[in-house]
Amino acid sequence: MHCTMDAALRHASTPAYAAVPLATPPRIWPCLLLSVVLVAGDALLTLWWFSQGTPSTAQREQFWWYALLPGCLLAGIAVSLRLAWYALWQLYAAVQQHTQAEHHAWWLRCRQESASVRDSMLWGPACSDTPSRDKLARGLHAAPPQAKEGVLRMADVLTLADATWQQRQDAILAKLAKTLATWLHGSRMQACGFAWCGSAAAWSALRVQMQQYGLHLPPHPQLEGSVAMLEYIIDRLHDETRPVATIICLGLHCPASDVSRSLPAAEAAFAIMLGCDGGAFRLHRPVPLSDSQHVQRAQDNAALDEAPAAYLSASSQSNTWLEEASWSLQEQAQQAYWGDLGPLQAWITLLRAMDQANINERATGWLAKDSQQDWLGIITPAVPLTKGKP
Repeated sequence: MHCTMDAALRHASTPAYAAVPLATPPRIWPCLLLSVVLVAGDALLTLWWFSQGTPSTAQREQFWWYALLPGCLLAGIAVSLRLAWYALWQLYAAVQQHTQAEHHAWWLRCRQESASVRDSMLWGPACSDTPSRDKLARGLHAAPPQAKEGVLRMADVLTLADATWQQRQDAILAKLAKTLATWLHGSRMQACGFAWCGSAAAWSALRVQMQQYGLHLPPHPQLEGSVAMLEYIIDRLHDETRPVATIICLGLHCPASDVSRSLPAAEAAFAIMLGCDGGAFRLHRPVPLSDSQHVQRAQDNAALDEAPAAYLSASSQSNTWLEEASWSLQEQAQQAYWGDLGPLQAWITLLRAMDQANINERATGWLAKDSQQDWLGIITPAVPLTKGKP
């Protein structure tokens, strides 16, 4: 399933409910006027009928019964129908509003579902293993890497200066496959789902690499796309009709050389193992950031009473709506160390926010652009929080 941006935006949007029109309550004066008209009309009709013949003594004695009773009955029936219609419409409106309220409550509960991070790996120009990743997250890394032919090369992949683009991609996929084989050792492949952010050719090459470990990936990943597919990943993990124990998100960005780039592209790859529970962090549903109300929605998705301790921005620039909501920007030079990450930009920002949540043991937000749309999300550690406590 390829997760398009439009579909993800619709999926993350607040459901729109049709307004239920309310009936106007019956007013006393129209009812009285109708009753008078019916009674007077009945009286006139009875008088006309009596004038056309010679009524008997018994009929003359019952004149007022003929003149008033049918009119009063018709007036009572008309007013009763009006009241009954109003009562039935009010009942219908109440049922519709209750149904919409229940659906909205269910939608809010679904929005607070999250994915638990059981393990993650991140490779890039400035980090090639867990220690260097931690060092980069703490701001202890040395000078930013230098671009070669318009590309920030991934550290410790190939030392050959004349390695081709294909050789470098195969080397990165080999590292990805080795990590994946370690994660999947002893587990059932049928219980795992896969989400992929990269090209179809790279996925096919990864399948070939995995076969060396005796593991067979599906011909196509269950989910494809960028960070917007996190919506569908959380849905799949919490879908009781088609339970999936684990979903592994994988991504690869291996750009070709191009010295004309104003901002160097970067080689990067990541792997995240997600489940319903049991992890050290929780990824909450991101929201498309289009106005200030979406900031509160992001906090509601994470069940936070206040703003997270900090947030990371892929552009390293603050956002006006986040500032108004008391979100504090944690400044880190992403572009200097990561360059242009293409479709992996939001995922890398998310993983960097996860590192900060690990260091600070506090809820941390992330903001990144994906296909011209800003996405805002929150990561919470599975430890007691001191700020932004859910």
